[in-house]
Amino acid sequence: MGNNDPRVESDAVLRHYDHDSDNLIVCFGGIIGPGQESKFEFLTVSEHWPAKRLFLRDMTRSVYHGGLPGISRSVADTAEFLGAEIARVGPTRTVFVGHSGGGLSACLFGAWLDVDAVLAFAPAAGFHPVKSFVTRTANRTIIGVYLRMIRYGWRYGLYSNVPQTMKEMDWSTDISVLYSRDHRLDGAHAAAYGVLPNVRLFPCAGDDHQVSRRMRQAGILDDVIEAVVNNEDLLPVLQSGGFA
Repeated sequence: MGNNDPRVESDAVLRHYDHDSDNLIVCFGGIIGPGQESKFEFLTVSEHWPAKRLFLRDMTRSVYHGGLPGISRSVADTAEFLGAEIARVGPTRTVFVGHSGGGLSACLFGAWLDVDAVLAFAPAAGFHPVKSFVTRTANRTIIGVYLRMIRYGWRYGLYSNVPQTMKEMDWSTDISVLYSRDHRLDGAHAAAYGVLPNVRLFPCAGDDHQVSRRMRQAGILDDVIEAVVNNEDLLPVLQSGGFA
């Protein structure tokens, strides 16, 4: 087991708790390509989000199967750390946010800890090289991620099909999945989540993987976040920006 003491500092964790809100948003950094440095996603665009913010980055490039260096060394350890961190902050409402691989992690950990809500932009449902070859989406990044998942997960637990794992959990988290309706692969991943209870799919205008970036460029990302934090309907916000 890793060190899940929430007072421990790590290069994989960044806390922005200076907001006077009683809400907490946890942002999960996603997958990066070969040679790229992991990053804290949404860090530079979340200044005005109505909540305290906790950022994680996937430094082992394994969809957190290698944990958070200095704090945890597995998915289970990381869930325990997050649970302790949430208990320490004591928020009224907790929302997990992520894009792509970060969206997968937000869904997995959100259900694991039964947080209030998850906002997942184009979340992956899982990683498997054989399926990737069949669907012609295999590349160095996907294969590398899967190999690192196996490297870390064979001993502590491998979660290569997140919707299936979530079926075996007891959770009531409200999960919103936003994805480009004309992106075939993102639609397939979203459909895998759509069969789960408490999951609402929001197919959005567009054919690329970068739905959260386009929402930021359109000026509605902050409104989307605020709606989820305040437990409001997302559809009017998406309609106002021409996404639904």
